[in-house]
Amino acid sequence: MPGPHDAAGIKMLLHDRDEIPRVHALGQAIPPGAHVFVGVKIVEVTNLPLPHGSCLDKTLEYSDVYTTEACQLDCLTRRAGQICGCRSLFMPQKNGYPPICTLDAFYGCLQNVLESFPAESADLCDCPVPCYFRLYETDISYASTSAYTLNKLLGEDDKNNLTEKLLRASEVTSRYELNKFSKIQKLNDRLKRNMNELREKVTVNLKETVSSAIVAVNDRYQEIEEHYNWKEYLYRYQAYIMEKNFMRPRDAYEERTFHIVALGYAEYIMKIESRIRRLANGNIVDASSRQVLFDDTLDLLSSRRKIVETALVNFTTLIEAYDTGIQIFNYKFFSTPRSHNIPAAPKPLIKESRVHNSYAKKYGKRFGTYLNRTINILNFCQSVVDEAFYNKTLDEGNMTECRETFRFLMRNWVFARSVFYFETIDWPLKQIEERLKKFDILWNELKTVYENLDTSLASLKSEIEVFEKSTFVEMEDIHDAIEGYLNDTVTKANVSDIFTSANFRHLTTSFDQFFQHVRSKESSVSDWIQQLAKDAFEILKVIVNDEDSWEYYNFTGKTHYLGNISEIGQNLGENFTFVAELMHFSDFINGTDSNILSTYNDIVQGMTEYKESLKIDSSFIKDNFLNVDIFYRQMSYEEIHQQKAYEMFSLWCDIGGTMGLFLGASFLSVVEIVDFIFTHLTFAKTPKEDQVKKIYL
Repeated sequence: MPGPHDAAGIKMLLHDRDEIPRVHALGQAIPPGAHVFVGVKIVEVTNLPLPHGSCLDKTLEYSDVYTTEACQLDCLTRRAGQICGCRSLFMPQKNGYPPICTLDAFYGCLQNVLESFPAESADLCDCPVPCYFRLYETDISYASTSAYTLNKLLGEDDKNNLTEKLLRASEVTSRYELNKFSKIQKLNDRLKRNMNELREKVTVNLKETVSSAIVAVNDRYQEIEEHYNWKEYLYRYQAYIMEKNFMRPRDAYEERTFHIVALGYAEYIMKIESRIRRLANGNIVDASSRQVLFDDTLDLLSSRRKIVETALVNFTTLIEAYDTGIQIFNYKFFSTPRSHNIPAAPKPLIKESRVHNSYAKKYGKRFGTYLNRTINILNFCQSVVDEAFYNKTLDEGNMTECRETFRFLMRNWVFARSVFYFETIDWPLKQIEERLKKFDILWNELKTVYENLDTSLASLKSEIEVFEKSTFVEMEDIHDAIEGYLNDTVTKANVSDIFTSANFRHLTTSFDQFFQHVRSKESSVSDWIQQLAKDAFEILKVIVNDEDSWEYYNFTGKTHYLGNISEIGQNLGENFTFVAELMHFSDFINGTDSNILSTYNDIVQGMTEYKESLKIDSSFIKDNFLNVDIFYRQMSYEEIHQQKAYEMFSLWCDIGGTMGLFLGASFLSVVEIVDFIFTHLTFAKTPKEDQVKKIYL
């Protein structure tokens, strides 16, 4: 029956067993969920051949029995064999030829032949009406399917049997539904293309890029590490120089002279005052004893004065060293030659220690001033001693001035010494140690960033390798399953089981998480690269801006540290820009993962729908099953014979009767007329010749 082919139900056609059915043209549609009653009446038809009729029983190439439908199908089979070299399942064959078309041959060739054949069949095929055939006339009535029938079909045994049959039927029909099959082909082609891109971009390019990034980051780190190691060594070297060649002399002076200057100064001046008073009061009668006391007092004053004078000389030496930055001692730092000590000394820092604050300025001067004044007050005290010895008199004002001034000077000198040591002598070392501490903090920050970056990249590389060996392999196996379905080696049911399984959902989740992780890693490593570049610049900035080391940079040939920090930062930025460009992992992915997931979603949707179509329940029964009862309407059949309506004998009778009716003649009259005509036509000339002869005689 002509019409749409997307309706649900079946087409039924009752036909003779030797006749090829034309269900498409003559079948009667029956909807699912119905109980159909078909009453049948048999009609046999016998036709006449030429010249009385037009029937003809031809010999066909692929069918043993001739019918019009068999003739047309035979013609179609020959046409398909000539053009495509194969046939469809419903076409006849002889000794295996033509073979059944593959899916590619069906959609690539045979489908076009089937579509064009109805319009071309009249010119291609000569299929007259057969001389005998049998018809089955039907009378159809409908009822709905009962609940009893539904429950029976949904029984366990019947349901399992139906499930098997449905799977087999769906497997066949799914391959002949062009739209769905071609959709799977297109999805497979798209998936295959995306898989190839994924293999090239992720498992090859991305992994190589990450490996290159690891090497590039390590190279940048080693470069900065070389700068750090050298500068860290220089800081320790400068600290050693300060400690051994500048502060160690102070310790030596302190041990030899400085600590003696004010040692017991209160007791000392009290002792001097006591002796002066003994010399002045005249109680000592013995001149020699008095002389001895006088000499001892002078010795005390002289020895203390010499100590102070020596301390002043040492202080002057120490001050000159700090004012010029030229070391006093010349200790060797490990294997570094002693010739490096002077250029390596942080001269600007050493000089700055003398004036870096008001305390350094004030008490650096007072240190020497108090020593000079102490020498003067000791000389003044000696004059008081002389007056007491020679004049045996004592001026209390002078004595008080000698005592109190000395105490004042010693007390303030001790304080000045402490401030001088703290603010001048020790200050450069503290500054170097503080710089080294800050420098180490910068380095540790950079090192932490590098370790995080290196660990992240190494982890990403490992994850890519795991993805390549596990997730990607599973994806290829799934793609092989689709290929197997298209090549008729795997059933669609198996493919649908794969795409609707929990393992596949876990696979897609892992797949999506992997690429989200890659993009997250891209963001984090890009931030770390920027931080690494920033920390590296800060380290170089410390090195380049360290004025205290410029002389040693030049001395050791490290002139690149004497350049402009902006230019150095620009070169550093260019190096790290190259590394940062390697971190653009998403450029390699470029939406390939989204394309694959989109393709997977489309396939899953189709397979889920296919899986849902295989569920057998009451709705499925109503939508896909029907009952058909076929019976004879009566226990008889009808015969139709085509007979000759007018035979030759009747013709002659009609001619004779007409002649007798209108001319009074009979059939013998016709014979006489024929004989008369024949006689006169054949022997007409002979009597004339005889007559002529008779006349002339």
